[in-house]
Amino acid sequence: MTKEAQIFIHELPLLLNYLGTSLAVSYPLYGFDLFTARPDGNGYPLESFGSREMFEDALEPFGNAALEMPSFNDLLSCLMNSGVLPYANQDAFTEKLRMFSNLKKGVRYGLDTNVFYHGLPLNAGIDPDEFLLIETVKDEIESSLNYKYSPQQIADLKRSTKYQKLLLDELVNARTKRARQAAHLALPPFRAVRDRATLVTALEQSSADKEANDLIIVRSLKVFEKEKFALQVMLTADRNLATLCDAEGVEHFLFEMPAALGRTHCTPAAFTKLLGTLAGVFGFIQCNSAIIFGEFRGKGSRSDELKVQFLNEALYESFRKDLALCRKLQDLNIAV
Repeated sequence: MTKEAQIFIHELPLLLNYLGTSLAVSYPLYGFDLFTARPDGNGYPLESFGSREMFEDALEPFGNAALEMPSFNDLLSCLMNSGVLPYANQDAFTEKLRMFSNLKKGVRYGLDTNVFYHGLPLNAGIDPDEFLLIETVKDEIESSLNYKYSPQQIADLKRSTKYQKLLLDELVNARTKRARQAAHLALPPFRAVRDRATLVTALEQSSADKEANDLIIVRSLKVFEKEKFALQVMLTADRNLATLCDAEGVEHFLFEMPAALGRTHCTPAAFTKLLGTLAGVFGFIQCNSAIIFGEFRGKGSRSDELKVQFLNEALYESFRKDLALCRKLQDLNIAV
């Protein structure tokens, strides 16, 4: 019988203590590692990243169903959202923020949908009171949450899977990739800023047409700027939206995605967040002898809930006992 435990993201460090000092993180349905990590005294150096070409080769057998499988861009988004990887032109943005801070009039930052997926609102060092949330962006994030797999869709994916295809059974009636991306990447920063950001009314109703929504976003921000004595700056990683900003005369900053992945270093907290985010967006990942599910049958309402499947049963018994002990200690609410 498979040994499993349900935990929360903040309990992942306990699991890592049992998985060894050299960690290989992978997607079990692909034949390569996403990256490897060997913890040191300051955190986790990450290296040996899977390349874009490796992902493309792994996706080829899936045909049209490849859109539902994890891609290289998904790995990039998880690394950025977790605060591990910056935009390629992050230094230029930091300098731009310094310049804006010297202006006599106030500055407000409009957030495009894509920067929520990259975790920008939580990682930019900008006061949430300075953000502008356009209704269209809010609609795009919320509308992406409501997609679930049917049994037939999972059966179609399994037919193209070479490795461990039974893992896909956990995703029946669970979120599709689009919904997982919204839930685990965009929703946390959205919830963190929505009550403090200023809501900008959209000029028109949003639709399923992304290009039409982009135009609504830019024009809504332009009208809002005329009503407020402040500079409105649109933050986006979408070149098309940046072009629209140029055409409409809206100040903007275009973020550039990282071109390649090299050796990088992250804190223990960022590494824990990264594993939880990867498990959520990919559906499940493997870390040494443990498979970590971010989506699974019977999952509760908490987005940070995970399921761990142990391939080494001896680890399970020790982990289970220590997990129970840690939870009892936590329930005591002892001040440190």
